[in-house]
Amino acid sequence: MDTVSYSINHNVNYYMRNAYRGNTNAITDDYRGSQPKAKIISADARAVKRMAEKLNSLEYDSDHGLEVLQNAKAFVKTYNNLIESTEDNQDSRLTSLKKKMTKMIKNNKDDLASIGIELKGNGSLTLDEDKFGEARPAKIEEILSSKGNISVSLRSIANKIFRQSGKMAVYTSSAEKTAQDAEQSGKTVDLSL
Repeated sequence: MDTVSYSINHNVNYYMRNAYRGNTNAITDDYRGSQPKAKIISADARAVKRMAEKLNSLEYDSDHGLEVLQNAKAFVKTYNNLIESTEDNQDSRLTSLKKKMTKMIKNNKDDLASIGIELKGNGSLTLDEDKFGEARPAKIEEILSSKGNISVSLRSIANKIFRQSGKMAVYTSSAEKTAQDAEQSGKTVDLSL
């Protein structure tokens, strides 16, 4: 790996850790696979919200190109994590919010593609670093900062997903407690919602 690639990846990891501050373990596959879904969704939603805020505060000029690229890569990773963690959830409100988020991205896919961020068939994003690097800083700012609607909308939707994941955690732990109590008393309880 060349020095430039190492520097970019190292700094992307820094921005990922910052986005997941308070629960940096949520970046690792092992942790993600071993924790309750609500906990991972909560961490991912908070990370997307933080990345949307970061995209609003960046300096979009040629002097800050590497920082913008690193933050864009971290944004794509956090967004993809949220897409993955909200997959196959049983909460209808969460499903509705995910659909709203993916619809907003689809509505802006041409703008995103013009700066190298492509929407894949499964709803996730990819970043073409070469195309992103060739885009004018003003164009990137127009699409990713608060001048456009993507980061503002994502921040709002991610915040709603975060709040809903907290309710999901309460439902899950409440249902588990009810099941344990019923098991201990020998009674059966219908936990279907």
